[in-house]
Parts: sequence; C-alpha cells; structure tokens
Amino acid sequence: MKIIQKSLKNYFTTGELAKACNILRKTLLYYDNLGLIQPEIILDNGYRYYKRAQLFLLELVVTLRNIDVPLASIEAYLKHRTPENYYQLLAQQQQNIQAEITRLQSLNSNLQEYLDSIKELHDLPLGQIKLEQCSEQYLYVTPGCKANDNFKKRSLCASRLFLSLRDKLPFKEHYFGYIVDSRAMFDEHKFYGKEYFYPLKEASDKAIYRLRPAGAYLTMYFKGMYMHHSQQYLKQLGIYCQEHQLTPLSDIYVTSILNYWTNENTDDYIYKLEIRIA
Repeated sequence: MKIIQKSLKNYFTTGELAKACNILRKTLLYYDNLGLIQPEIILDNGYRYYKRAQLFLLELVVTLRNIDVPLASIEAYLKHRTPENYYQLLAQQQQNIQAEITRLQSLNSNLQEYLDSIKELHDLPLGQIKLEQCSEQYLYVTPGCKANDNFKKRSLCASRLFLSLRDKLPFKEHYFGYIVDSRAMFDEHKFYGKEYFYPLKEASDKAIYRLRPAGAYLTMYFKGMYMHHSQQYLKQLGIYCQEHQLTPLSDIYVTSILNYWTNENTDDYIYKLEIRIA
C-alpha cells in the first residue's frame, strides 16, 4: 500500500502503541498474530502503523486481560461489539471469578486443616495400639498392581492413580497408603502387599474406588520407613488381636502420614496402621 510519509504522523508505530498501553512490543505483535489488534498499514519494509481507533481497542483488550477474560472470548467479542454482548462478556467473567473465589476459599480451608493436622503430629501416640470408631471412607486403589511386582511397576501404578486424581485431591487428603493382607500380622516372612490407595470423601468416576466401611478399627502410629519396621508393628497388632480375642474383618490399611514430601531422613517418616475388628 503506497502511503505518503507525511500522512503517517497521526499513526502509531508498534513500539509507540505498545508504550501507550504499557505492554511489551512482543505482546502487541502476539495480539496481531491472533487477529485481535491488526495494523491499519503495513509498508513494504514491514513497518506496521496503527490508527487512533486501534489504540482504543488495545486499551479494551488490556483492560479485559487485566480481569482475566480469555483471549478467545475477547476475540469473539471484538467481532460483534454491542452493549448487550459487552454486558454478557462481563457477566460471564464475573461468574468465572466467583467460581475461582469459591475454589480458592476451599483450597485455603483445606490448607488450614492440613496445617493444623501437621501441628498435631507432635502429639501422636507412637507405638501404642488404640481402638477407634471410624467413619466410612472412599479409598481409590491402583488397578492391576500385583503383590509380586517390583518397586518400579508398583510405583508406576501409584503414579497413574495420582495423575487420575490430582485435580480432585484436596491438599489435606494428599495422604498415600498401602493395602496389606491381614495375614501379614501372623506371617512375618511375607509382605502380602495388595494395592496403593488415596483416601477421599466422595466417589469419582476417574479411578477405581473401594468403600472402607465404618466400624471399630485398631490403630497404631509408628516412626521409621515402612519396609524396615513393618514386621515389628504388624506382629504387635497380631499379638494384640490374639490376646484380646479380636477377629480381623478387613485388610490392613497403612497410611503414610509423613514421608518424602516432608522429610529427608527416612527415620522420621510416620505411618498409621488400621484394621477393622470384631
């Protein structure tokens, strides 16, 4: 397009327009590539020039981006600018913001509960067997995980489960566990590991879950890495059941309370053992 140089004095260069709206030049070029704010004039040498109306449009785009309106929504609106569409655009973003506020409030509440639970770890009755009444709980288990699988295969099973649930796991429930056959209390020569699990309070269609029923559970906390200390504490549970004539009704649930997320020293790991009894 042939332009008389004098007539360009009322146009903005890319740098001038970007500076006028306090954005980076590359951001303006990005909007150009998206078709949001395109130059009125492109000279043969590639120089871009924008007219006054495009300054106003860029101010609008910057304002909408400041309240996190998606670029796709902005692009759709710029093609059909009317008061009604502007109202709908802002009303939709208000709904999006309210949903995000709700999500953040829930996350903040979960974090506070998790922080409180970490403080309570100092008072855990390590090594003591107690009887507790527990409510029902959803356990999301690793499908296809076999007891004789090596650690790599078992870890990959657990990783797939985490990936399927990571968007649904409240921070306070980022506890990881193992399901172990109750025979492990009486046979110290076998591990009897079955599956890994994450506990949640509600059902999800993203993973296989098992409902752990409410009831009376023997519980015990112990310190140290599970594979190094499990036989000792599982045996204690077995002896306790025999001495008190208790019948195991479930597998053993081993929950990792403090682990690699919180400790470099494996001797400081903390686990919780639970088994339903009658």
